[in-house]
Amino acid sequence: MPCLNCGSAVTCEAHIIPKKGAREIIKRSTRKTLSLLAPNRVHNFMQSGFVDNEILCSRCDGVLGVYDNHATQILRLLGTEHEVIDRQANRFKITRGKGVNHEHLALFGAAVVWRTSVSKYRELAEFTLGNNEAWMRKIVFRQSNEIPTVLVARLVGRTALTHEAAMTALMYPVRIKMRGIWVARFYFGGLIFFVQTTRAADASLCADAVTTFGRSAGPACLAGVLYRFEELADLRQVRQSKHVQQVLARRDGAFNI
Repeated sequence: MPCLNCGSAVTCEAHIIPKKGAREIIKRSTRKTLSLLAPNRVHNFMQSGFVDNEILCSRCDGVLGVYDNHATQILRLLGTEHEVIDRQANRFKITRGKGVNHEHLALFGAAVVWRTSVSKYRELAEFTLGNNEAWMRKIVFRQSNEIPTVLVARLVGRTALTHEAAMTALMYPVRIKMRGIWVARFYFGGLIFFVQTTRAADASLCADAVTTFGRSAGPACLAGVLYRFEELADLRQVRQSKHVQQVLARRDGAFNI
């Protein structure tokens, strides 16, 4: 199958969620595994995520790789001296000496969503952008000057154990309604991305987007709100994951969620 962007006949192994990011998440885990790996949560064996060799050529994959690399660089700062979590104010702030490219973070979110939509994996088949697939492709490959509306929140746990689960969460996009607008939500190792998947303008979402509120603390910072791991709508699936079942067996049910 040719590249879905440029039509090149030679395609490469393209990760839906970047492999470097998944490996970074595993590295920080004391058990060297992920707390979530949707959609295959029960048989949790694909530790670096799905690879699709029928969607992109190496050149086009490299274009999206720029956004993937920046998101992974931000991911590495979570839980370090570069991050401040203010639970009382329900806010977090990450500071990066080389600066934060908020547009690239927005494009990263959109790229993950687009790759999920075009992938032929049956496990990802429930997710689709429908008629907005071509629109999103033009955005991520910069054939349009539009920057997607993407919100970024910080996933935190109430206890040490659930906080580690929050820091090691990796989950593929699902469609949900947020303030009446369809968005795609996915987890990326302590960060939650909400990517607007429709073209409808919404002042509330735009005000909270990573390109506005996310850089409100300055060009070297990523700011946002906290999201409680214990309040995730996906907790039923988390409990069923192989990783959590192993924790439960070792700790006699100490994973109290």
